[in-house]
Amino acid sequence: MRAIILLAILFLFFSCRPYQADNEFSGSSKFDSHTDTLYGEYLPTTVISKRGTDKLYVSPYGLLTIAEISKNIVQIRDTASGRILKAQYNMGKGPEELIIPIGKGYNPDNNSFCVWDLGKRCINLYRVSDDGFSLIRSNQYSGFSINDIVNISDTTDLIITAIPNQQLLIYGNNGIIDLVPFRILDEPDLDYANRYFSCWIDILRKDQILFVAGTSIPYLAAYSYANNKLVKLWDKMLLEFGYVVKNNWWVPYKNSNIGFDDICVTDNYLYLTHYE
Repeated sequence: MRAIILLAILFLFFSCRPYQADNEFSGSSKFDSHTDTLYGEYLPTTVISKRGTDKLYVSPYGLLTIAEISKNIVQIRDTASGRILKAQYNMGKGPEELIIPIGKGYNPDNNSFCVWDLGKRCINLYRVSDDGFSLIRSNQYSGFSINDIVNISDTTDLIITAIPNQQLLIYGNNGIIDLVPFRILDEPDLDYANRYFSCWIDILRKDQILFVAGTSIPYLAAYSYANNKLVKLWDKMLLEFGYVVKNNWWVPYKNSNIGFDDICVTDNYLYLTHYE
């Protein structure tokens, strides 16, 4: 299986949805060609713990991550050697302890590290500095399950939910600020109460645009979140895709393209990882 990184110049996407006939999508026109090579080397010290580690997020202070160990799990690691620079917080049910923590990215606007604690059903935000981490807030949530999260400020996060009835949310200290239903396929028989489309989200901070990429469907959508209001801008099926509806959910055609393994948005480019 090959991993392909699709790179798209953002302004190329601001157009209408491609032609759809029945349950088949033609996909967008070919991407502008862009070739680059990434080089890497093994770090002299071990970055991954015995049980593995969470994603690594780049910050001015080092690499931010959640280590799958019992103590000092929220970590800053040196970008050159991988050694631990700062490590705080433990696994547990006590105050400021974490049960099932998942790192959800570094926000350069407020120097924060977002951590979703699936076990406590809360979203923690930590200020990052050379001295380590300090807890800014811990927002509890209820009534929905989370698919993915991106932090936008000290008080608010963008969330794509899972079940029931998949939605995009702006979520603050006092709960939901705004929401819109999220649907990739417009089929009346799909069971959104018990099923959902797994997706990744990321944002273009300078323009306040949220991008949503499907993991099982080659789908990409853009929403404005300016003024704490979610407004859909466009959506596209980026690659050829077809499906049928069975047992109240979609089943892809045998040779249909799958979705994207990850998404990363920068000021000028949007990167999607696709396996074929």
